[in-house]
This record gives sequence, C-alpha cells and structure tokens, in this order.
Amino acid sequence: MHRAILASLAISTILAVPAFAADRIDAPTGTYGSCGAAHFAGGYAGVNAGANAYNNKREDLDGFLTDNTGWTSGGIHAAGGVQVGYDWQHCNFVFGIVGDWNWSGASTSLADNPNAGANNYIGSQMNWFATLRGRAGVAVGNSLFYVTGGVAWADIDTTITLNNADFLADHVPWGVVGGAGAEFLLGGNWSLGGEVLYMQFAESSDTLNTTPLYSFNLSDSALIARVSLNYRFGGGGGYEAVSTNGTYGGSGPFSGFYAGANVGALGWSAFRDDNDGFLTDNSGWTNSDIHATGGFQIGYDWQSGPAVVGLVADWNWASANAFLRDEPNDPTDDNFIDSQMNWFATARGRAGVAVGNTLVYVTGGVVWADFDTTITDNAVSFSDGGTRWGLVGGAGAEFAFGGGWSLGTEVLYMRFAEDSQTFNDGGTLYQFDYNDSALVARLALNYRFGAAGYSSAEYDTGPQRFTGWYAGLTTGGVGYIAARNDNDGFLVDNSGWTATDIHLMAGAEIGYDWQNGSNVLGVVADWTWVSAYADTPNNPNGGSSGGITSKMDWFATLRGRAGLAVDRTLVYVTGGVALTQIDTSISDPATSPLTFTNDETRWGLVGGAGVEHAFGNGWSLGGEVLYMQFAEDSQTFNNGSGTLYQFDYNDSAIVGKVKLSYRFGGAV
Repeated sequence: MHRAILASLAISTILAVPAFAADRIDAPTGTYGSCGAAHFAGGYAGVNAGANAYNNKREDLDGFLTDNTGWTSGGIHAAGGVQVGYDWQHCNFVFGIVGDWNWSGASTSLADNPNAGANNYIGSQMNWFATLRGRAGVAVGNSLFYVTGGVAWADIDTTITLNNADFLADHVPWGVVGGAGAEFLLGGNWSLGGEVLYMQFAESSDTLNTTPLYSFNLSDSALIARVSLNYRFGGGGGYEAVSTNGTYGGSGPFSGFYAGANVGALGWSAFRDDNDGFLTDNSGWTNSDIHATGGFQIGYDWQSGPAVVGLVADWNWASANAFLRDEPNDPTDDNFIDSQMNWFATARGRAGVAVGNTLVYVTGGVVWADFDTTITDNAVSFSDGGTRWGLVGGAGAEFAFGGGWSLGTEVLYMRFAEDSQTFNDGGTLYQFDYNDSALVARLALNYRFGAAGYSSAEYDTGPQRFTGWYAGLTTGGVGYIAARNDNDGFLVDNSGWTATDIHLMAGAEIGYDWQNGSNVLGVVADWTWVSAYADTPNNPNGGSSGGITSKMDWFATLRGRAGLAVDRTLVYVTGGVALTQIDTSISDPATSPLTFTNDETRWGLVGGAGVEHAFGNGWSLGGEVLYMQFAEDSQTFNNGSGTLYQFDYNDSAIVGKVKLSYRFGGAV
C-alpha cells in the first residue's frame, strides 16, 4: 500500500509541476537578461559507473544459528549501469524524471562461531539495483545542479548456511532513495555528470522451509557515488560561453588553489558483531555518538563560466566515543565494548555551478578513519586500532566574500568497509566484525590563492525573491531505522536487533531567508507527523508473541540553509539539529508476563540538500532530501521483583519530501 501511494505521489508531482510552472513563470526581470536556450530540455540516455557501499542487517529471530541474534555486515564494490530520462526546462529551472538499472555484485559474508569448527554463516549479495526518481535544480548555461529523490528496488540474495546445509532467500525489496548531482554539457549533445545517492530498503522477512520453522528479518541500505555520460536528443543543443551577463565568461572567483579550516558536528554509528560468543553470547550491537569535529582542508578548483570542477583533501579530529556495556546490571560481570573514532580524512572530487560569488556542488570520493576498539570480559581484554577506508558523498555551498576569502557549509555521509579482528585468549580464538558509518555537518573558512575577483553586476540575478519570512506545508516519505540492544538478556538472550519501516509523512515549516545577489542564507524550523513502525518479533516460531516494537511519532528540525538563487530557482544545502518522539515497547510473555514501554524525545544531527522554485504571487514549490542520525539513549526497567534490564536505543532516518510555501513580502 505504501509503495503505491509513494509512487503515485512522486509521479503525479513530477508530471504536474512542469506544466504548472510553464503556465505561471514570468520571464526574468531586472539585470538578469534573457533565459537563453533550454539546453537541458528533452530526452536523454546514458551510462554510469562508480562505487556501491552496501550494508545489510540480518536478524535470526528463532535461533537457527548459534542463538537469536542480529548481525551487520558491509562491503564496497564497483557498480555500473544505464539510465534514461526526460527533463523540462523553463529559463533556469529544470525538472525531470529519470529511471536507471545498475549491476552491482556487492557481496558480504558473516561467519557465525567461525573458530569452533562449524560451517555456519550468512552471505548476502546485491545483484542489481534500480531507481525511479524525480529531479529538480538550477541550470546556468552549460551547467546543472540538482536534487533527486524517489523509489528504489534491488535484487538481493541471502544464503544462510548451517553445517553445510544452504537455505537461499531471493528478494526484490523496494525502498526510498535521495541524493544530489551536477551535470555539464560537453558539446555535440553529450553531457558528463556526477551523482551521490543513498538508498534505504524496506524490511523483508523470510521463513526457512525446515522443521521446526526459522524466520529471518532482512534489512539493506547502500551509498552510491558515480559518474555518468549522457546523450541528449534534441533540446537546446550546444551552449553559450556567457551564462548570465556578458561579463560572466572566463574564470571566476573559484579558480585555483585554496586552503582553510572547518568545524562542525559528527554523528557516528558503530556496529560490532561478536561472532564466537566472547561476551555473553554470539551477538551484534549498535552504538552511536554525536561529537564536535574540526580540521583543515586543501584543494584546487577549475572554473569555466558557471562550471566548477575540483579536488579536495581534508584531515579532521573527531574523538567520538561509542560505548556499550554487556550485562550492565550483573554486579559480577564487567563486560563492555568501547570504540573511538580518533580522526577521519577524505580525498574527494567535487563538481558544481557558480554564479558570481556563490557556488553549490556535489562531492564524493574515499575516506579514511582511525578507530580504536577495546573489548573486555572481566579480566580478559582485547584492544586493537587501525585505519580503515570507505566511501564518502555529500553536497555543499560556498560564498566568496572578497580578498581571496570564502565561507562554506558542507554535509557528508561516510560508510566504511568492514573489518574483522581475531583475538587469542590462551589458545581460544574469538572473532569480531566492525562496521561503521557517520554523518558530518560543518562550516569551512577558505583562502584562495590568486582567484579572479567578481563585481556585483556579475551576480545581480534580478529581484531578491528569496528574502523574508515564509511558511508552508510538506509531505513525502520517511525510511526509519531502529536499532535496539538487549544488554541484560530480557528476551531470549543478550542481542541486538535492527528493524525498518517506510511510511508517509506530513508536516509544516516556517523560516526566514536573507538574499544578496545570488547567495541565500536562511534558518528554517519544521514539524512532521510520521507514525512509522519498526517491529521485530522474538522467537516467532517458538510460541512467543513477544518482541520489540518501535514507533517514530513525529520529528522536528532546526536548520540553517545556504545556497544559490538564479532568478526564480534556489538550490541549497542544509544542516542542523533534529528532535523526534520515539515510543518503544518490549515484551516477552513466553518467559514472563512483562512488557516495558518507554516514550521519549531524542535529539540528533540532520543534513541534506533541496531545491525551491518561486512561481509567482509569493508561492514556491520545493523538494528536499534529509538524513537524520539520533543520539543513543539507554533505558533501565525493573521487572517488579528487583531484577533490572537495560536496553540501548539507536535510531536514524532518511527523508524525501515536497513542500509548498508562501513567502510574505519581498519580490514576487
């Protein structure tokens, strides 16, 4: 039902907006000049290639392997495919629909009890993925920057092996996808682009055809960073060297070397799998932390007219700590997993669109981080540290303000490759798997060496349409991910579970923007009703009706946003803090008639990108993609007879929404 509603909403919005905008949009006024040719109008087809950071979570609900438990595993693999799409362009506003199919071959494998001589494991493979998305953005001459979102599908094979007996589950789950990209016309109807996407798939369940029955929950996600080559049929053909005013050709303020410093916040999620039962049992845990971060960066950009392509490297201090105690309410046990991210560094490409002193861009590449992990079971302790690599993608905005200086904001999502470590305890081996991801939102101050200046005439884009107060309504979909750690064995054992749900949402927002020429800075607050459920049954085939149910009732954000406005179209990046109301119910009536409930408001970090188009009389229509990572929370329950049980909660969500806003005052 949700799939049909979301798909209908996306398709109807995609089809309606261009026709509506074409009827209502006036020609640009002021010193902006004529619209020029619609270079991005019409159909196109092409190929793409890049990397897929695939992540899967597998829940053994009935103890088919060593015990009831949940595992997380991940891998980074090449991906490539084909895409076909159609864009409508009116002046600088571009709105389109695109579908793609992509080979992946990304695979992961997790061994259960690998050092005990058993051949038990869970293997997963993403054979292909496909998306159907809307995209909307701003085009200046030969350059396009856009935000994209819609639905995704993937063919995922899961093989579960117990003592050389294989059980295969083949599913094609659907999900939500969001991201951002940039595209540049090369001439001769060819274009080259870069794109970053995040996909969260809906949870699926599979029951093995065995006696007795065993059920597994399957949850998957992926981060995609890729480049694409397209051929456009018809449309505006070539492009002009001059994109806005006649003064704009040639290099601009974003050419050359630069160096600077950054500061912001890091939301880190750490997944730890105890494959041999070193602690209480074989189990997987999720732990998270939100911490300040700061560092420095150095890079080089090439600017030709509005097109900017560059390379950037950075190093950043983090010192984020993710701590989890196993059996915390047993005074005889001192069992814990203590992880720390000391620093991270990235090497990325970036590509975007610049008008005057304003640049918006998409960025992607590789990331490294230094992790330390200590695992302790009373008197026995293992420690290891090292540098791991991964995939990073995101978007940013930068403003040059004279004298070579520029101020920017950036949102990045990082997913690290899995690592396995084996420890020797007096001849007994224990293996742990590590999987990590992080969301970063930050500000940067840069100094550019020898960049060209700019004049106010170069970025006078007509009326300041995005100045002033606004309010509006929002709707869309949310992919909610709930991770729960049972630290004291209230259910069948000490274990960690992850559950997901994709649900419709609706809300309202209010904000204020300041526009100066092409640059826009603003503050926005929103509140959204969602009612997303993430449910994990415990031992469903063993006579138990218990389990863990989590519900996201609503979420709210308070964010800054910064971007580029070209006449009636604004593209931006956004980041800040998020709040959510999450209700959790935990019950195990098969062993004791107890149900624990907890309703609480949690805070976290949020980042993303969006586009907004003014269509007259104060009204604007927009789209936005957000990712939220909430801080961990711990709750301790009393069973009424003095026995305490502790649970840790970790939650995140991806949001894709459309919004209708009314702006009070200012130019229309």
